[in-house]
Amino acid sequence: MSLNQQTPRPDLMEESARQALRAVELRRYAYPEGFCGFTARFFARDGTLRVQGSVRVSDPATIELVSEKPSPLMGWVREILSSEVAHRMPRSATDRGHLRLIQLDDPLGDMLEFLDDPMRSRYRVAEGVITVVDRVVGAEGFTIVVLDHWELPDGRILPRHYAVGFREAASGNLQRLELHTAEYTTVNDVWLLTRHRTITLHPGGQIDARELELTGHQLVTR
Repeated sequence: MSLNQQTPRPDLMEESARQALRAVELRRYAYPEGFCGFTARFFARDGTLRVQGSVRVSDPATIELVSEKPSPLMGWVREILSSEVAHRMPRSATDRGHLRLIQLDDPLGDMLEFLDDPMRSRYRVAEGVITVVDRVVGAEGFTIVVLDHWELPDGRILPRHYAVGFREAASGNLQRLELHTAEYTTVNDVWLLTRHRTITLHPGGQIDARELELTGHQLVTR
């Protein structure tokens, strides 16, 4: 090593990682502080299956669904709404344990590694936007690739199109691929999901499609 070259200090490297994380969190749309949830009508379909009803969402763990009849689609509706709300809740970008930033010359951007995360989370970040999320949960790993965003008037973003690949954690073999599309509306300056479509590609060529529509949104107040 040249005398003029210095090894980057670990504390400065972690600070660079935290700055990168803060930048992407500032671009991410989050519900305003004091958000209490919303109510809406829903309609979901999958092949010949149809179900409709009403929903009251307070937080990711508190989703009340009332339908006209029992349906195997109800679990999927709850899963989509729980994931949506969890990703929009306000959170601190600094409360994530130790981080490492790996600079890469790649269209997907640099890599952020969460060193204390049991799910071994890794982000790819380009131009202040998360392009890839990679995690491992038990025996399954998954990779989310964000393909396109909605850009809001204030410059923050919401996902428009993204793909999720599920794999065996041990072998890395791909198990299935999901393609997602999301649309939103604004109610009193709060952006809420109106439509979510999931297309799943299975080994062997089978394709499944599910769609959720939400209408008549009303914000819940204290």
